[in-house]
Formats: sequence, structure tokens, C-alpha cells
Amino acid sequence: WRRIATVAEANEHVLEANGVRVVGAFKSEMSLALHAFIEVAEKFRYPVTFAYATDAAVKKHLGFSEKAKNKVLLLKPYDEEKQSFTMSELDLSKLPPQQPQMPGGPPPAPRPPPGSFDGEALGDWVELMMMPLLVIFRPDAVDLIFGGPVQVHIVLVVDPADGVDQELQDAVNEVALAHRGRALHILMMRDDENEEMAGVLEFLKVRTYPTLVLSDMTNATEAEPAGKQTKYPASKVKALDKASLLAWEKKHLEKIEATNAEQERLRLLKAHG
Repeated sequence: WRRIATVAEANEHVLEANGVRVVGAFKSEMSLALHAFIEVAEKFRYPVTFAYATDAAVKKHLGFSEKAKNKVLLLKPYDEEKQSFTMSELDLSKLPPQQPQMPGGPPPAPRPPPGSFDGEALGDWVELMMMPLLVIFRPDAVDLIFGGPVQVHIVLVVDPADGVDQELQDAVNEVALAHRGRALHILMMRDDENEEMAGVLEFLKVRTYPTLVLSDMTNATEAEPAGKQTKYPASKVKALDKASLLAWEKKHLEKIEATNAEQERLRLLKAHG
């Protein structure tokens, strides 16, 4: 991460730079939000440039208002080229009560002080928004895909030998925009000679092409590591259009989200006694 102090630095390191860039606007160097921003930048696992500014003129040049504070922009050379995020204070009421230290045990983790900002939410947002709407699956990107904050995956698997069905890919891409943040959309190419790729296809139980799979891994377990999978009717995949896919995804996503919300409610009740 770096501090952007001048307009020239803003151009060089943010506006005219390549790749994914995350830039924050803060009131001062003493801001608790800036402290959380820097913590996220230092721990972030992927190749993203983090920068921040506190100077009014520099903030304006970067696309913020001169008085902006706790605001973040993510810039990237694809899909939605600019997206914004407002950092918020950490809701301490949602944290479980601090447990007393057990005899001979390690001290309990300190609770964040009042006024702390939610760095985890920022990190999850960056991981989400840095991803293309339709991710082209590569074996070296397994961690990025399956280890990210979105654990519901819509996977379109095609056989390159059949040619590219551009209308089908366009439909998936448009629905991916509508469901950004709720599901990660992935395009996989059949490759029988790549053992890792073949292993993933076996994991997803893909037998025919094209195949469209919804893989819900939000509650995956050791006994069921693939989570729950739902396949779009094989006979209808080739004729799939945006409206049909949107309705199918919406139905399943609402069901998944309702289940997860109830599980979170029960977790909070248990944590707070």
C-alpha cells in the first residue's frame, strides 16, 4: 500500500496504472477507518494495488469529493470499471461475548474498541469485486475461486470441440451482473488431458456438455465437501436464455439465503445465551 500525496502520484500509481487498484479517501492519517484499510491491504492475498489519500485536491482528482472520508474505489480494466464502497463502523453487538481466560490457557483475544471499522467487510468486498463477472476457470486459480467470500457458484462447463455458443455465454454474463455478490459465475472448458481440470469436473459430477451447475458450498462439510449441487435440465441448457436463467438462479438463491439467514440467527442466539 502507499500514501498518495500529489496529483502526479495519483496518476502514476492509481489512475494510469494497470491491474486492479483499490484507493481510499480518508479525513486524516489518524483515522480509525484508515487503520482498518491498511490492515486489509497488508493481509490481502491477491495482486491488488492499495493506496489512499487524505489531501482534498488529491481526493477530488481521484474521483472523490474533497470532503470524502471512509470512501473506497475499486478500479479495474474490465466489466464495471469503477465501483465504490463506504467503510462502516464495526457492529460490536454482533460479536460473541468475550470469554474469560481459562486456567493455564492463552489470554482471550481482545475485543475491538468502540469506533473501530469493519476491515473484514472491506476485504470481502474487494475479493468479490476484483473478480470478472464470468470467471474463466484455471487450475492455478482454484484458491481464488473456491476460497473467496462467495460460496455459491454457477458453473457453465463446455466442450471447446463443440464451438463457442456466444448467446449462451452472453446470457450467463448478463445474469452474473444481476446476481453480483450472490453467486460467482464460472466458465470451465473440458480438458481431459489436464488431470487437475478433470478432477474438478469429476468433483462437480459433469458427464455431458454443456452443463450448468449451481454448487452451494456455504455449508460444505468434510463428509460432503462439494456442498449441494443442482443442475439445470440438460435438455434445456443449449436453449437457455437470460430470462430463464435469471428465474432459475433467483429461485435457488432465495432458498439458500433464507436457510443461511436462519442458521445465522440461531448462531447469534446461541452465542449470546
